[in-house]
Amino acid sequence: MDTNHQVFATPVDLKHDDAKLASSEEAIPQHVLDDIALHHGFIWWSMLFLNGSVLWAFYSCLSVQNYYEAKFKAANFNFAYLTTPVSTWPMFVGHALQLFFGWDKKMDMWHRVIVGFSLFVACALVILSQEAFDTHPTTGATLVFLSFGLMGAINTLTESVFYALSALFPDSSFTTAILIGDGASGVLTITLNTIIRLLVGGTNPAPADIVRINSVSFYIFFSVLIVVCVIAMVVFTRLLKLDGI
Repeated sequence: MDTNHQVFATPVDLKHDDAKLASSEEAIPQHVLDDIALHHGFIWWSMLFLNGSVLWAFYSCLSVQNYYEAKFKAANFNFAYLTTPVSTWPMFVGHALQLFFGWDKKMDMWHRVIVGFSLFVACALVILSQEAFDTHPTTGATLVFLSFGLMGAINTLTESVFYALSALFPDSSFTTAILIGDGASGVLTITLNTIIRLLVGGTNPAPADIVRINSVSFYIFFSVLIVVCVIAMVVFTRLLKLDGI
């Protein structure tokens, strides 16, 4: 006897889902949708640049290994071994604390971003100062590590703003822009550091010039970070002034 098997599946009401999506878009005033459409390009590139800038600060800490190796080899601890945990664990702890205490809800977006980028600039200045004042390797390495940790912690408070902001738009392309900025920042920081070193020292520098090349390249690289942070604050302020935000 032949047995027919009937496959049962959970019914999915696609019309209902489409209706929910449509109703969510209809809840947004038409003039706001028009403004988003008008400034779509600016919003998209701003989201890419802003999130890329946050990760730029983080990756900048990891991209000048030649400098760290030469500068801190006489420190009382293994700088290279501690670089990754010092830069990543504060980020992890920061995410956990933010989730537990709800810090992201206690500060508005503008203050979180402006304070975050301002602290990035402060950390960059601290990192530059240990080179400018020619501190002892152990002191310099400690200052750099403290700056690494602060950058990682601040990253959690600032970067989440852009994901929250992208979720407000009916168009998912802005979230895509954030993800592209995330990946592009790592590539650009490493590439920029390489280009700066080539411009300063050439392809075959003399051994006697290595210290000078490391120092000058280091100054230029972190100066670029400061400029990026300042531009990011200006871009974010302009972004918030749009009617669609």
